[in-house]
Amino acid sequence: ELYFVPAGQVSGVPALERAREHLDSAGRFSNARFSRRNPDVVVTQEEWPFDENPFIGEKELSGLMILMTMINNWDIRGDANNQVVRAVTSGGQQQRRYLVSDLRGTFGRMGGRISSRSKWKLEDYREEGFIEKIEDGVVHLDYDGFDAGLDRVPLDHARWFASLVGQLTPEQVRRAFEAAGASPVEVDGFATRFVAKITGLQTVVR
Repeated sequence: ELYFVPAGQVSGVPALERAREHLDSAGRFSNARFSRRNPDVVVTQEEWPFDENPFIGEKELSGLMILMTMINNWDIRGDANNQVVRAVTSGGQQQRRYLVSDLRGTFGRMGGRISSRSKWKLEDYREEGFIEKIEDGVVHLDYDGFDAGLDRVPLDHARWFASLVGQLTPEQVRRAFEAAGASPVEVDGFATRFVAKITGLQTVVR
C-alpha cells in the first residue's frame, strides 16, 4: 500500500541516510510517498514474467496486460519488477499474490528501436497508441515495452476487461490522478486520455 502525502512534518527524526535530502531541519517534507508495512504480507524472493506464471490463458492475466498498455508501463521485466508475496487473509488462510510491483515507468512514451522512453510526460502519453487491430479473434495491443509478450490477448478476454474498466467514471479517474499529486493540467490531460482509451477498448470489442 502506497500513499502520496503533499506536505507534512515528522517529529523525533533520528539520523537519516537516503531520506535526509527530503526533510528540512524541522522534519518538514513535501510531495512524499509513504508505504504501509503490513505484517501479514511478506515479500518473497520469487519473481514472475508474463509468459511464465500460473495464470497463462486466464482472462485476468489478459486484463492486466491490457491495463499495462493503457498506462504505458514500458518497464515490465519479470526478473526485476514483478514480485510474489505471501499474505494472510482475514480468515487466517495464506495466499500467494502475484504483483506488478514497480509502476515508475508509466504515463509517458513506451519508445521502441528509434525513440526514447519517458515517464510521467503528458504529451508523450497522449501520443502513444493503444490498440493496433483485431485479427482472427485476437486483440493486438500497441505495446512497445521491454516484455514483448504483452501485445496480444484473446478478444473475449478483452471484452471481459472492457466491462470491468468501463465501470470507472471520468470523475473517479480524475480523483486518482489528483491523489497522486498531479497538477490541474496533468489531471485533466492524463484523465482525458485514459478515459478515451476505455472508450476505445469498448468500441473495438463490441
